[in-house]
Amino acid sequence: MADLSLADPLWKKSTSTVGLVVTTDGSLVNVMAAEWTYFVAKDPIMVAVVLHESNWTTARIAGLSEFSVTLCSEAQAGVADFCGSFSGADVRKTSSEDLSLRDPVVISTPWVADGVMALECTIERRVGLPHYTMVIGRAEHVHGVRESAPPLVKHDAMYSLGDAISRRQVTVGAAQLDHGLRVCAVCDPHASREAPYEVALLGDRGEVVAKQSILPDEYGDLDCFLPVPPVGPGPVRRVAVSRAGYDTGFATLPSG
Repeated sequence: MADLSLADPLWKKSTSTVGLVVTTDGSLVNVMAAEWTYFVAKDPIMVAVVLHESNWTTARIAGLSEFSVTLCSEAQAGVADFCGSFSGADVRKTSSEDLSLRDPVVISTPWVADGVMALECTIERRVGLPHYTMVIGRAEHVHGVRESAPPLVKHDAMYSLGDAISRRQVTVGAAQLDHGLRVCAVCDPHASREAPYEVALLGDRGEVVAKQSILPDEYGDLDCFLPVPPVGPGPVRRVAVSRAGYDTGFATLPSG
């Protein structure tokens, strides 16, 4: 894989969620699309929107104490494109009949309906970045978490989510501790919680030094401590973890 220059638009090579950020000064309500909208804390819930210095909203929000943000659903691709393509200084975006505003419950700024969810936020802090400002809001109220509304994903163009990835491989890691091994593994989160992991400690020639069946934790993962047998054909070099219906995963232990 060829290296990319830092001058390339690297953000277009990754993905982000799109937020519809609503601000009001008491007379004019404006909606802008923020391509970089993320949850940044969960207790309390905080969400960050990153705004370019040239955005009209960046200047407006500097004097405000609140905003609302709607995480876009795939049905809002046109709305997101429209709100991200024009400035509120030039056009009254709320005139679009594709934008459905709703009254707030806690703050005084309305929110856009029909997304995955909308959050009423008070501004917790602003973080200055080169040419951008990250505005971090503390969620005071959430509207309409719609699991039936797939989120809109930005990856240069806009995309909807496809099918969930079905993982057929167990992925394993292990750490050598003073008196044994800590073994951690994951596989498909939809696997049965009743199906155990089969953990095998392997020697130099791949021979099984020890083996044990262990049930997954509440998340379906494996996290266990195994004592290394005091005697045996040789040192443990690898750990193999299998599960019915999945390809076996391996972890290599340092020699010496």
